[in-house]
Amino acid sequence: MEKVEDLKEVKEELKSFLSTATRPRVKKLLQDELERVERQISAADKQSSMEVPNETEVEPKKPIARKPQATSTKITSYAWDQSPKFVKIYITLSEVEKLPEENVSSKFTNRSIELRVLGQKGKNYQFQMIHLLHPIVPDSSSVKIKTGKVTILLKKEKEENWSCLTTTENLKMTKQEKKFDESKDPGEGIMDLMRKMYDEGDDEMKRTIAKAWTESREKQNPMETL
Repeated sequence: MEKVEDLKEVKEELKSFLSTATRPRVKKLLQDELERVERQISAADKQSSMEVPNETEVEPKKPIARKPQATSTKITSYAWDQSPKFVKIYITLSEVEKLPEENVSSKFTNRSIELRVLGQKGKNYQFQMIHLLHPIVPDSSSVKIKTGKVTILLKKEKEENWSCLTTTENLKMTKQEKKFDESKDPGEGIMDLMRKMYDEGDDEMKRTIAKAWTESREKQNPMETL
């Protein structure tokens, strides 16, 4: 198909010839050719409009606004105590009571806790504790929100005393409280234990240990008391 510009030039020439023609047969031939060219021009215009979209109708793509990712802060500071039936963990979080209820979620298993708090200004908090010292009852454990504080209540499976919260802590304590060093003389091990009890004990404990220490030395060296 000829270019639209060429067809339009042909159209103008045909009109010029048609205006000067005098014979009916020649006029009929020129008129038919003029109509054919006009149909070609019309078809070319339609095809061109389909291939090239109208720029005024195309909306520019808007950049996708990305929400800033919230930072996650692990909670490592807490306090705890216990009753015969519950272990209670206390976490301080400023204005936590102002958050929507759905912003605080928790997950319990018989040996772990996970707490998530979706805070304000894109800051989230996470508290997790695994390998609990003793089993708990997940369905009877809960989280309570108070002014500036989150309290986690762990329902004990058995009413027993917890010396710490996790088996990892318990292992560290066991190593620290090892009573005897196999490389030492048994007597030295007892003396080390007595010193440790004296250093860590209260006034009554210190008086008791000092008295026992003195009596032991007197029995070993009776001449020193003379």
